[in-house]
Amino acid sequence: MAPTEGDKRGPCPGLNTLANHGYLPRSGIVHAQDIVEGALAGLGMSVDVGTVLAAYGVLSEGDTTSNMLSIGALGTSSGLGLSNHGAFEGDASLSRKDAFFGDGQFSGSAFDAEQYAQFKAFNARISQGRATFASLAEYRFQRFQDSVASNADFTFLLPRYLFSYGEAALTLRLFANHKDGEDGSVSEADLDSFFVRNRFPEDWYRVSIAPRATQKGD
Repeated sequence: MAPTEGDKRGPCPGLNTLANHGYLPRSGIVHAQDIVEGALAGLGMSVDVGTVLAAYGVLSEGDTTSNMLSIGALGTSSGLGLSNHGAFEGDASLSRKDAFFGDGQFSGSAFDAEQYAQFKAFNARISQGRATFASLAEYRFQRFQDSVASNADFTFLLPRYLFSYGEAALTLRLFANHKDGEDGSVSEADLDSFFVRNRFPEDWYRVSIAPRATQKGD
């Protein structure tokens, strides 16, 4: 279900998708535990990873009294929200322009078709249109270089540094179609479904074994 007027959506296509499908409250105003449970059920994100992300989201951009958080812009009694430029929403995004080129502190959270097209162009050139470790590594590096060259307010420090590379890793792990097993890549059609439409792709299966923050053999 598409968001209605007043519903919050933000910089994370995964959280937007979970809200559109009802794994998170459709309003986009969520409790930390909603994120842990919804991300596990909908995307196969492990409880430990979900807990870390939810806790930091509330601490940095949410309301620590109620443990409520907006997955988008400022919400009533839910803090500034994940669209606030800083940690979760930050420079050198995969599919959003830097906030410096927008019109306010929440402008960097809006999906940008031109930026996303660049992402897909790297996938096409390197991996026959699929998002892979190789294409994401090159695109992430190029986004950094572009921002350094053109963004006078560019920042890429902790914790944004970690979340930036984390979003790339989780894209490959959580957006891949695990119907026939994982091959470490995401098709262009599935990327479009998550990033553009914020919908689960047709005939798509989430990861069956949730990735943990640390695993033997990793």
